[in-house]
Amino acid sequence: MRRWIAALALKMTGDAAGAERHLAELSALLDRLTGAGMKRHGVEKLRAQVAALRDNPDEAMRALGSAADLGWPGAWRAEREPYFASLRDRADYRALIERVTQSNARMRSRIPADFALPSQSPPAARVD
Repeated sequence: MRRWIAALALKMTGDAAGAERHLAELSALLDRLTGAGMKRHGVEKLRAQVAALRDNPDEAMRALGSAADLGWPGAWRAEREPYFASLRDRADYRALIERVTQSNARMRSRIPADFALPSQSPPAARVD
C-alpha cells in the first residue's frame, strides 16, 4: 500500500509517467477491494489521495467526502500531508475538514474522564 508514497516521490521529482504506473496499480487494487464489498474510510482516503495526485480535485473531494461519511478521522493529518495540498484552498475541502474536526471533538467529549490519559508528568523516582 506504499505505492502512493512512491507515486508522490516520482511526481515531485518530475517523473509523471512513473507516478502514473504506481497510481494505476493502486487504483486497480482499490477497485478490487470495493468490488469485493469492502467499504472502509481508509479505502476512500486512498482513492482521494490517488485522485489528488492525478490532479483530479473533484474526484479527490468526492472520495474524501465518502471517507468522512464512513468515519474518517484524519483532518489533522490531511492538513499536513502533501497529497492534499492542492485541495486546501477549496471551500468544499475547508468545510469537510471542519466537519471532521467537529466530529472528532464530539467523540473526544464523550470519553469518560476515568478513561482519560494520565498526565504527562515524569515517572516517580524509583527507590530500591
